[in-house]
Amino acid sequence: MNIDELNKDVSILFQDKSRNVAIEKPKRGEFASSLPMMYFGNPDDPNMNIGFTGVSMYNKLANDSVVATCENILRQSAISTEYIISSSLEEPSPHASLDKEIINFIEKNINNLTYEPFNMVLNNLLDARIYGYKIAELNWSIKNNKWMLQAIKCKRSEYFVFDLDDYGNLKALLYSGTNADDKLPPDKFLICTWPYKKDGNYYGNSAYKEIFKDIIVKQELEKLRNKGYEFTLIPSIINHYDNSLPDDTASALKNAINNMRNASIVHIPCERNTDDTLITPELKILEGRESSSAFASLQDTIDKIETRIKRKLGIPDEMGITDTKSGSNAKAEVQFNIFADSVDQMHKWLETQINGQLIPKIIGYNYTVPADYKYPKFMFQTYDETLDKDRAETAQIMVNSGIVKKGSRWLSDYLNIPESELNRD
Repeated sequence: MNIDELNKDVSILFQDKSRNVAIEKPKRGEFASSLPMMYFGNPDDPNMNIGFTGVSMYNKLANDSVVATCENILRQSAISTEYIISSSLEEPSPHASLDKEIINFIEKNINNLTYEPFNMVLNNLLDARIYGYKIAELNWSIKNNKWMLQAIKCKRSEYFVFDLDDYGNLKALLYSGTNADDKLPPDKFLICTWPYKKDGNYYGNSAYKEIFKDIIVKQELEKLRNKGYEFTLIPSIINHYDNSLPDDTASALKNAINNMRNASIVHIPCERNTDDTLITPELKILEGRESSSAFASLQDTIDKIETRIKRKLGIPDEMGITDTKSGSNAKAEVQFNIFADSVDQMHKWLETQINGQLIPKIIGYNYTVPADYKYPKFMFQTYDETLDKDRAETAQIMVNSGIVKKGSRWLSDYLNIPESELNRD
């Protein structure tokens, strides 16, 4: 079957005779290719008369150095956590053999993507935190009589709008650059809304809505600070020139002085004294002067705003990118838990997208299952579990290499194990 045949219809009926499955599946090729830029915009953008709206506003927020650093810390912490595909049931499954086959099949699909690896897909989907929603197209191929996930291609959010019926149900996606009548089937995509589709709003709510006022104030204060440095740290030149000079001579003098770089210049014609003598022409250079207290106060305000931004994004003070030097271990532990909760929120959101959309497609296109069958689940290990595993592996390496003695006090503290419970043999 060639690509032209695949593109004839929006959907293809594929018969899997080995399992007697007949299911309507989407076109396997790519719909949403790269097309000329055209922003649709989110109708729920927080336009607060700040001079820019829509995608440009979210981009401005995301590109702020503090916001970008916080977002990168959170995302890398989230996607670097190990994940598993496992049975939904805590007790032994009545369909254990089918469970094992399907879990292996799902792992084979997500571990062999051709466009970008699965963890990068997860990172891309988290753009929904910025824009409110993220769209990813699913491309399929047929291998060994199975529909295999070939690629998950994340798309720019602003390229899409949602076509809803009169009752708010999603009928189709409209894609920028295509004919208005070209409506794309929702089943061909992952449609990820942050934090969820409240009141049926597929456009979601950006996590950055809480910080955009802080960012605008911070950026204006930074402009004021930089302008202040420009005027106070650069020398000023005062040119007292003879007002009896011919115009062309005076202009030549002014131009020569104006060509001096990195200085603010004031030209003042010399007036005559009461005895009609001319004030001696002179060129004064005033060294730059700054008010250290004023700049310190301005920078302190900027620092406080940045701290508030970090806290709103889930990065507390004791996470290594703030300057707080006081506090206790208990305080640091509490603040780490705040950070871990932020990462856990990302984990739960990603799990919802994969378990609610991707896994049902992978199974539904390839298997018939009993009515009581519970689909396997994509799950992250908890952040604490990942840390405990990493610590245990680190401790093992240090003991084996002789850096740390087995049963040492340091080891009990590092692994959070009572010293009495350590095996000292």
